[in-house]
Amino acid sequence: MNNFESFSPAESAEGLDPSALDRLREKMKENAKKAAQDAKQEAKQKQQEDSLFDLVVSLIDQLGTKHPLVSQMIKCLEHNIPAQFILSIVALIYPNIQPKVGLKIEKHIENPELIDTKSLVIPNLGGEMNLLVKLNLNTWITHLNTICFLDPKRFHARLQSKEQKQTCHNAPIALMSYCNQQYMQNNNIEFNGANIASFSRMYMDNLVERLEQFLLNQKQVESGETHHTSTTDSE
Repeated sequence: MNNFESFSPAESAEGLDPSALDRLREKMKENAKKAAQDAKQEAKQKQQEDSLFDLVVSLIDQLGTKHPLVSQMIKCLEHNIPAQFILSIVALIYPNIQPKVGLKIEKHIENPELIDTKSLVIPNLGGEMNLLVKLNLNTWITHLNTICFLDPKRFHARLQSKEQKQTCHNAPIALMSYCNQQYMQNNNIEFNGANIASFSRMYMDNLVERLEQFLLNQKQVESGETHHTSTTDSE
């Protein structure tokens, strides 16, 4: 007699734990609910991305194809960089875009004595920067961090260079460098273009690395694994 013939449904049912079946039903309900929520979130995200993409296209049309900023944005689009990230970079020099991406660049400081200047970690970009410029650059960089870590998987996949892992595409690095230089120029701050380009590359590569590490840590937590350095590794 083969295995199918010897299998008895009745015997199997007798050994089934009713509570286990109830737990399975609840789990299936939870999974179905989560799948519906995920689908709703994806639809909302796509709608937002489409709206921001239209805004990028509108800005390109407004500036014209000969504008140097336009060529940088087009390169970003060609590499599938999220429109939200493109606009968040460009918003530094376009105040009308700032509300669209949730960025607030100050025009003046009311109570400079209340600002913790030690927390404003801005590298040497060439010239002496006043407190307002330092504050706004710090706000801008923090904003870029925030939007990426709200959806780390998507931003890591879209920002990471396909040629060299753990580094960023050249396109958003160039866009960041351009906008940073333009902001300094708009505020009559002397700057070194090479310093700004170097900072932009360092920041963006580090952002990709941090996103990757975050996703790795998240995966380890979900799988029940822990990441630690053994005593032998440190010796």
